[in-house]
Amino acid sequence: MNRKLIIGCVSLAMLGFLNGCSTPDVPFVNTDNTNECMQIDNKLVRVDQFIKTISTMDASQASEYILAMPAYEITNSSEKSRMLKDAHKRKSTLLAQQQKLGCNVTTKK
Repeated sequence: MNRKLIIGCVSLAMLGFLNGCSTPDVPFVNTDNTNECMQIDNKLVRVDQFIKTISTMDASQASEYILAMPAYEITNSSEKSRMLKDAHKRKSTLLAQQQKLGCNVTTKK
């Protein structure tokens, strides 16, 4: 009994594969682009947090902060003004990449 069920199910499955069942057209979603957009969004959030954190600190605190928690992807400097300049430059670069990829840009008010 079980052998007949297994043979019947396998034969139906094979018949379906050999028949060339047509599936409805599914629109192609470029997952690489969406993954890149998500990565750029995450980097923008990190840069915004970095700018906000450094802006509220004194120069000496900012230099100590960068020594304790380096942010090599944003800046290599230990001077507050240079850190902020590098961070704003990095932010504009990321925004340009985001626009180039055609990502949905969410503006915060």
